[in-house]
Amino acid sequence: MAMGMMGQGYGLYGYGWIFNVLILIVLLLVIWWVLRQGKMGSAKTPKKTESPGEILKRRLAEGEITVKEYKELKKEVSK
Repeated sequence: MAMGMMGQGYGLYGYGWIFNVLILIVLLLVIWWVLRQGKMGSAKTPKKTESPGEILKRRLAEGEITVKEYKELKKEVSK
């Protein structure tokens, strides 16, 4: 073996360190992404539950029910 080839261990032409740095960067990006997903998931607040009256008002406003149906349903909900 030639003297220059012994002990290098850095891959082709001595640029093996670039591969190691790229692996480290990818690993750090994956860790960052996983941690970010965890924070986003825990930051979600549960959806506010609407009261029956609020649901009726929303359905009336969206045109799902008529005023007559609203009044009838409101009486039923109030019982």
